[in-house]
Amino acid sequence: MSSGDQGAEGGAEKDVEYYYRPGGRRNDGLKAADIVNVLRERVAYLSGGRDKRGGPILTFPSHTHPERLKHEDLRRLMTYLASVPSDEVRDRGFTMILDMRGTKWETVKPVLKALQECFPGNINMAFIIKPEKFWEKQRTSLGSSKYNFETNMISLDSLNKAIEPTQLTREFDGTLEYDHEQWIQLRLMLEEFIWKALDLLDKLGELGEILTNPELPDDLNGAQLVLEEHNQLKKRVTMAPVEQLAMEGHHILQRITGEYSGSSGRRCVISGNADFQSAVPQISQLLDNLQSTKQHLNQLWSVKKMRLEQCFQLRIFEEDVEKMFEWISHNRDLFLVNYTEIGTCHQMAVELESEHCQFATSAENVYVNIERILGMAQRMCDSGHYASNTIRMEGGKLEREWKSLAAALEDRSTVLRMSVVFHKKAEQYLAQVIVWQNTCESIKIPSGIEELEDALQQHQTLIETISQTYAEVCGDGKALLDTLQTPVTSSSANSITAKADYSEAAGHVLDVVHEVLAHQRHLEQIWHGKKVKLHQRLGLRLFQQDVKQVIDWLNNHGDVFLKKNTSIGKSLQRAKALQKSHEHFESVARNTITNAEKLLAAADELAQTGECDATEIYSEARELEQRMHQFLSALQRRRNVLDMTVIFYSHVHELTNWLENLHTELQSTELADSVEGAEQLMAQFNQQRETTVEAAINTVGEGETLLEQLRY
Repeated sequence: MSSGDQGAEGGAEKDVEYYYRPGGRRNDGLKAADIVNVLRERVAYLSGGRDKRGGPILTFPSHTHPERLKHEDLRRLMTYLASVPSDEVRDRGFTMILDMRGTKWETVKPVLKALQECFPGNINMAFIIKPEKFWEKQRTSLGSSKYNFETNMISLDSLNKAIEPTQLTREFDGTLEYDHEQWIQLRLMLEEFIWKALDLLDKLGELGEILTNPELPDDLNGAQLVLEEHNQLKKRVTMAPVEQLAMEGHHILQRITGEYSGSSGRRCVISGNADFQSAVPQISQLLDNLQSTKQHLNQLWSVKKMRLEQCFQLRIFEEDVEKMFEWISHNRDLFLVNYTEIGTCHQMAVELESEHCQFATSAENVYVNIERILGMAQRMCDSGHYASNTIRMEGGKLEREWKSLAAALEDRSTVLRMSVVFHKKAEQYLAQVIVWQNTCESIKIPSGIEELEDALQQHQTLIETISQTYAEVCGDGKALLDTLQTPVTSSSANSITAKADYSEAAGHVLDVVHEVLAHQRHLEQIWHGKKVKLHQRLGLRLFQQDVKQVIDWLNNHGDVFLKKNTSIGKSLQRAKALQKSHEHFESVARNTITNAEKLLAAADELAQTGECDATEIYSEARELEQRMHQFLSALQRRRNVLDMTVIFYSHVHELTNWLENLHTELQSTELADSVEGAEQLMAQFNQQRETTVEAAINTVGEGETLLEQLRY
């Protein structure tokens, strides 16, 4: 280290020492140092004892002369002693012990008067220890009614009953140890420590305010100057006498807790003093506050240093961003020269697209610098830069400006690319129109079913090709129109192309689309006409084929089944089997019957198309209708005969069973026991006879009807 650096270092240390020189905080109450001479007179003292209520005990020992003190000194002494106990203990009220042993009566009243006039605390009781052989009647001369506290003339023995001996000093036959000089010295040390600690906390607080000042320099020179000043503050933070003061605090705590015995080995006899014990939390709290405050200041200093160092980075970043803004503005002006032209044909669109690609490529090369700046901004933000929000905002603005230009370039590329595709497909469509038209207007119609089906398939393929080409042209045209009418696609409404006027280009595209649309409608019309002719011719051929299939089925299956199945069966079981077989045949024939009905319904439609021979259609329809009528009549007759047969056999079976049961009943020899019973049996018999006869007649009638049907 050079002599100059050593001198600067020494000056800095002196500055720190001067800064932390104790001062201030002397007006916050009376301290022991202010009345140390009065305290040493031992006119009164606080032993730390407590009465049975927990109130503090203030003792006026014998052989003292409070009357010799000036009134102001006595008042200050009372005020100070009243402030020593904690608030909680002080609020319970003081107990006074006035030792009159070896004292004249003339000294008691001035003390009581001083307590009445000068003691700021609440006095609960004043015990006056009377001398031995004291006249009891003398008690009445005290005039206790003049005082705002109770007085009690008491003997030493009675005092030990009123107050626990553990709370009385040895001069009152108690066990509480007390050394007045140690008490004074410890009070001086304690109050000195508290004063220094609070003063140091104030100074550290001032440093904290400086370190938390959010103001930062606006230029590079200012940032360097503030950084140098900040480095000087580091010495004030690191050299703060917290450790030295902490040693004093721990020394006081050791004296209070009795752990310190001093160089002489003599233990501090007042270590158990309750008033000092109540100060332990305050001392510990001050020590913790000092340590935490210094640690916090170190953290604040590091944070502020990082902020100041980051300030320089921020200024460089802002300068680079400004340069990029200027570059973007210049290139945007170049771009806006002819950005609404899209070409009127395929060749012109290709040329415009090529020129734009060269311009976009040259502009894209500069994006490397923008990426570098944005990367630096991201790293600054990731490292916790104090101006992260500003950096993000400026970086975001730069990125938006670039994206706006890049989006405009991309939109322009998209528009020109779509224009090239649209013009190419539109010109290809228009070139094929005459070929498609000639194909649709051809009058050659095949005769065979297979040839007609092939022709229809080819015809359908043709319209699909036409429609696909047309759909592509229209789709590309619509997409291009949508883009021209709403040119912003890859950017926001703030894009430089948001207000682009593409009306002229859109009008050209719309004209081409309308031209293609007119050709498409004409092609669809003539294509549909030929499709109808092909379908009608195919319909006629298919009708004729279907009629032939129905008649073939009737000849080969329907009529054959009815001619073959004429039996009705000789039993109920057989009749039901034939009936079920016939029902199955009917279900099979239902498909053919339905087809015949559809063919007859379709005959009128085919005849009315004009493409088929109506006479031929109606002739085949009449033949089909006659054949179906004959078949359906024979089918229904067979169904009726089988239904009648099943009914007849069923009734014959039921009647036979009935007669057998009736025959068994008639052979019974059971007779009625009375006239009424006989009459009842006769009525029952007559009813059975009538029912049997009626059933037999009905069954015979069904049989005769069935025979008539079989003869038909």
